[in-house]
Amino acid sequence: MTAWSATRPRAYLVNQVMPGPSATWATHTSNGAEVGGVAEGGTKGDISPAISISQVKPQKLAGVFSFSWEVMADTSEMGQAQIASWLPIELQRSLVNARSLAIWGASTAGSNPLGGSYPVSYTFNGLLNTSGTLTRSVGTDTPLDALSKAYADIRVGAAFCEPDLVAMHPNTLAALRRSKSADGIYILDLIAGPSNLTAFGDPGTLPTTDPNSHSVVSQGKNGYQGQLWGASVVSTTHIPAGTALVASIANGGGVFWHRSGLILEFDNGYSGSNFVNNLHTYRCEQRVSVSVPRPTALNILTGLPTS
Repeated sequence: MTAWSATRPRAYLVNQVMPGPSATWATHTSNGAEVGGVAEGGTKGDISPAISISQVKPQKLAGVFSFSWEVMADTSEMGQAQIASWLPIELQRSLVNARSLAIWGASTAGSNPLGGSYPVSYTFNGLLNTSGTLTRSVGTDTPLDALSKAYADIRVGAAFCEPDLVAMHPNTLAALRRSKSADGIYILDLIAGPSNLTAFGDPGTLPTTDPNSHSVVSQGKNGYQGQLWGASVVSTTHIPAGTALVASIANGGGVFWHRSGLILEFDNGYSGSNFVNNLHTYRCEQRVSVSVPRPTALNILTGLPTS
């Protein structure tokens, strides 16, 4: 799995400020019975709604990097690439990357069923590790048929809602784009129609002549891939190839909690060992969490192509 992803999943979730050391909410999960017809003077039935109480706590994400006075002095004439302006940005990128990986696949357990570099022992489970979600495997269906059925699962399932987000690995998205009809025509080109939109219904983009600083793709810039059947499509290397997450975020499929914003601080070498060793240190940290009020608003589709 690729370590970095430019996609920021926080941007696609409901964002809330955590009001204290934790956040608590009530979710209606089902009714014991439903309203029915009653004769004149008859007894009215109790629908007996089932309510669950949930709580989520923040997870601290943090990192530092130190560099010597000599390094700062020797790179001062390198323009935008000087250490003082470049590496603090990389430190923030690393935190955002860790946060994004956690949103998709963190685990509260000591091991993670997703394997790889997905975090463990966190205060929350990421979307792919949420208990009680819907699941589907491609099986004998074509990949696009299975994806369409995953949409329908959310509509007819316990959440009774419409999907508004589909996230998958770029290799899986590329494989879906190569799906062809019996005549060799790209199926998604047929969906795009004569309007000359992209296969996902959005206008094409032109290359720019203004490169990114240090030739690094800016995070949060290139995750969105348009829409397919009314849901926004997002590609990210933080989701395993062959898996797609179909979600209704508007109906409880994901909430991102802020306990403290991203903080970047600088020690100019005036304290402790930094002063003795002639070092400067940047520190970056944030406290966040994720919750899924209605797990059945998520459907995890597996068995999709990976190449």
